[in-house]
Amino acid sequence: MRGATRTRLPPASGVSPPAAAAADVNTTGAEAWRLSLDQPLHGTLARFTGGISPAALTQAYVDWAQHLLLSPDKQAELGDKAARKWFRYLDYASRLAADPGASLVSTLCPGPPL
Repeated sequence: MRGATRTRLPPASGVSPPAAAAADVNTTGAEAWRLSLDQPLHGTLARFTGGISPAALTQAYVDWAQHLLLSPDKQAELGDKAARKWFRYLDYASRLAADPGASLVSTLCPGPPL
């Protein structure tokens, strides 16, 4: 539609948008106290979660846990891997206790991670 002009309708309340925004800033009492706690809490939560919604993180974790719960082969694989690493660590600790001056880093991490 060439040449058509748009008309702006006034706000329904009769208050201009900047005045309405200013009215929201000038809060007092319990509402101001609540607003003063919301912003630091949400900022800290955003830093902790990397800006990702805590609900989304929870949903992803629960989804992962359900898949693991329904995968007995993966559970067995992870259990076997944990046992191998635990026994390797016990071997390292016993060798280090027998000879505290020995450098045993290569025995703890002999190659690519398991």
